[in-house]
Amino acid sequence: MQCEEHLEVFENGFEDGKFNLRIEYYGGDARKVLLSIIYELYQPIYGSEYVYPFECAKEFWGIFMDYSEVVPEELRLSKPKFISQALIDGGRVY
Repeated sequence: MQCEEHLEVFENGFEDGKFNLRIEYYGGDARKVLLSIIYELYQPIYGSEYVYPFECAKEFWGIFMDYSEVVPEELRLSKPKFISQALIDGGRVY
């Protein structure tokens, strides 16, 4: 379903030409995660009250989710345990 000029929502993901992004996600809360991503992408453009692409995707997937449920979380990454020589060399191939 075309929800925005550049945003196409499909069964388990979406593709967005504006942000050059395609995400497919599977699992229990997959569509809620996808909705959250769509909201975060388009909220700066539409404002926080009514984000049309979010509402469109919600309707397509048949999910009741209020925008207030989209809560950003702090991303905590652990230090890498292993690193390859290619990464150390900056990805150059000899």
